[in-house]
Order: sequence, then structure tokens, then C-alpha cells
Amino acid sequence: MTTASRRPVTAALIGAAIVTLTAGCVFTPPALPAAPTETVAVPAPDGPAPTESASSEPAEPSETAAAEGQYEITAEGQDGSVWSFEVTDSRVVEADSSGDPAEPGNQLVEVLIDAEILEGEPDFYYAFHVYVVDDATGTEYGLSTGSSFYAENDLFAAGREPSFTGGVGIFQVPAGIGVDHVRVTTDQGGAWDFTR
Repeated sequence: MTTASRRPVTAALIGAAIVTLTAGCVFTPPALPAAPTETVAVPAPDGPAPTESASSEPAEPSETAAAEGQYEITAEGQDGSVWSFEVTDSRVVEADSSGDPAEPGNQLVEVLIDAEILEGEPDFYYAFHVYVVDDATGTEYGLSTGSSFYAENDLFAAGREPSFTGGVGIFQVPAGIGVDHVRVTTDQGGAWDFTR
């Protein structure tokens, strides 16, 4: 081989060596993205697990609280408090606790409620509105119609306790209307009907 022909061969060998070394350097960077891909893949399975446990944990306590309560309805009041409550009775009475009878043409009605607060500050009287409903006309008679009458264990006082039994709302309603239908509502549109 002449000197002139050796130069291209030598150049080719040096070029091959450079390509081989360069190829080794280029191969290393793709290995770096492989590590972040694995790092991203590890949190992805962990991500849904906290979400599932977070969504199931609140459901369990609320279901448990409702199931453990002795009352029929668990509802949020207009002040954001959450109560479990039940209207247990509605009855006509001759006079209020002070001995005052209903005005002529009217009758006094006592509505009895059992309740227990689950969240918030206790004030059942403020959290809910209680009405006697005349089914014949659909007219609702609220506690304000009986504001001059008083009852033992009235809702205004009893409703400030964390739980109460036999809290009394006293109403003056027209004589002769049915008093078996009681409605409890909130300003947010919640409404619960109880009939005897």
C-alpha cells in the first residue's frame, strides 16, 4: 500500500473511531429521560388512591351519623348547622303554659320536635321554620302567628341545646282546621313534611 492510499484508510479508521465514541455519548442522554418517565409513572397510581379514600371517608361518617341518630331526617339549616330531627306529635291544647286560651275563632296547637345537632352551633329555632299546614287550602301557619303564646320547653329555648326531646312550637291557627300536617323548611328551599 502506498502512502497516498494509507491516508484514506487511516482517515476512515479514525472517523469510525470518532463515530463509535460519539455514538456512545449520544446513547447516554436517552437513558436520562427514561428515569423521569418512571418517576412520573410512580405517582400516577398513588394519585387516585388518596382521591378514592378522601371521597369515601366523608361518606362513611355522614352515613354513620345518620344511621346512629334516633331521628328521621338529617338536614342542613339555613345557618349551615346540620341537625337530625323528627316531628313527633301535633295536638290541639286548651291553653298555653301561662293559662291563656286561643283568641276567639282560633285554636292553639303544640308541635313537638326531637332533635340533635350534628354540626355547627345549636339554634334550631333560627335554623328552621316550622309550620302547621292546612291541607284543605295549602295555607301554612308559622310560629310567628303564635308569638304571644308560651309553652314549656319551647323551641326558642330548647333549640339552643345540642339535643332536645319534646321541644314545643306553639301555634294559633283558625279553629277547625286539621293539625296533623307539619312542615319544616329552610330559606335555601329544603322542606320536610310530617303527618300523623
